[in-house]
Amino acid sequence: MRFVVTLPPGVHAGSITGRVYVAISRHADPEPREEAGDLATSVPFFGRDVASLAAGTSVVIDAATPGYPIPALRDVPAGTYCVQAILNVYTRFPRADGHVLWAHNDRWEGQ
Repeated sequence: MRFVVTLPPGVHAGSITGRVYVAISRHADPEPREEAGDLATSVPFFGRDVASLAAGTSVVIDAATPGYPIPALRDVPAGTYCVQAILNVYTRFPRADGHVLWAHNDRWEGQ
């Protein structure tokens, strides 16, 4: 099993550095992304870092992509699922010492 996530043209000006996630749930409401991440009740989700992802470019989420709470896609039980792709865009933060950090820039959405 694998998922191919493509950044559509026109969604973002320029390329994106960040992280692409795929959340997998047995139902569509609430959205799978809203059920991902809680330590006790999280739906399976898998993520991969991207650097300079351009419009029209795809990212593959497959057995090599780390996940939580299930470590690999091959371990997801057979069944019918609702799948949602999420793109977390990172901001470039240059430090005074010359190093550069790429991280999510919180804009009061609670991350």
